[in-house]
Amino acid sequence: MKHYGNVEIAEGAKITNATIAHGTSFPSNPNEGEMFWRSDENKLYVYDETTPGWLATSGGLQNIVEDTTPQLGGDLDAQTNKITNLEDPTSLQDASTKAYTDNTAIAMAIALG
Repeated sequence: MKHYGNVEIAEGAKITNATIAHGTSFPSNPNEGEMFWRSDENKLYVYDETTPGWLATSGGLQNIVEDTTPQLGGDLDAQTNKITNLEDPTSLQDASTKAYTDNTAIAMAIALG
């Protein structure tokens, strides 16, 4: 058996109805959700019956912890989780911590008397 890379699944996560095959040409008669590793391209594809066709996974994100300059391509839904360990803002569009906002409001209230 050949090993093409690591797959890590978070605790509680599931992979269901998945078949992973590999080669240099796509399988005939694939099923919805079937995965295929194109060894000649080093890319993972997933079959989508609604298209129908093989969709390449982005593969751009390798390790979010070590990526010091990640870029968000759309809205971020924190799903009721906190965003923590922010620095104080330095630009007008930077996010602000609660402590920074509270301290700024208190300083303004004191200054206005």
